[in-house]
Amino acid sequence: LLTERRKLGKSSISLPPLGFGCATIGEIYDRITDDQAAATFQRALELGVRYFDVAPSYGAGLAEMRIGRALRRAADDVGAVHVPRSEVFISTKVCRQLVPDRAVTPNTMNNNDGHGWAGGLNGFNSVMDNTYEGFMKQHNESLHRMGQPYVDGLLMHSQPLPGTEGWEQLTTGGGFRAMEELRDTGAVSAIGTGGGDYQSISAILK
Repeated sequence: LLTERRKLGKSSISLPPLGFGCATIGEIYDRITDDQAAATFQRALELGVRYFDVAPSYGAGLAEMRIGRALRRAADDVGAVHVPRSEVFISTKVCRQLVPDRAVTPNTMNNNDGHGWAGGLNGFNSVMDNTYEGFMKQHNESLHRMGQPYVDGLLMHSQPLPGTEGWEQLTTGGGFRAMEELRDTGAVSAIGTGGGDYQSISAILK
C-alpha cells in the first residue's frame, strides 16, 4: 500500500492510501522523548511512509516542532534516512489558534475533542478562530513552529455547523477565502477538511 499512489481529489497530487497521524508524537496518550519521536519518524520513512498529518493543537505545538526537526534531519543529516522534502507530503490544520496562557497544561487545554493530552507543551490554550486573519496567522505560526518554508496541505480541524458563530467566521469572516487564497497563490498545494459531521461537510462542499 505504501508504494501505491492515488489521485487527491481534483488536484494533480498523488498520495499513498496510508499516512502517519502525528498526534502520537504530540503526546496524546503517553509522554515520549524527542529521541523517541525522531526515531518513530525515521522508521516510518524507512517503511515508505511519505504522508504525515499534524496540527497546532497536537501537544500545543509540540508535534509540529518535532515533525519540523525530523524533516530537516531527513533532508540533511548523514546518519538519517535521506528523503528530499519534495518527496514528503505534510498537512497541518487551521481553526484552532494557540494563545499563551500560563495557567494551562496540555491536560486542561481546550482541545474541543473531549479529552486532555498526556503531554505536550505547557502554557498554551486552544481558541477557535475561523476568520481570514485567524487562518492566515495560524498557517504562518505553523510554518514557524516547524521551521519549514511551506506545508503541502492545509485542513480545517473542526468544522462548525451552519448558522453558528464559527460558520459566520468561515463565510462572512473570510475563513474560506483565506484557504482558497493560500491554495491559489501556491502557498499550499491542497486544502480540505480534517473531520466534522455530515452536516458541516455537506455545507462546505456546497
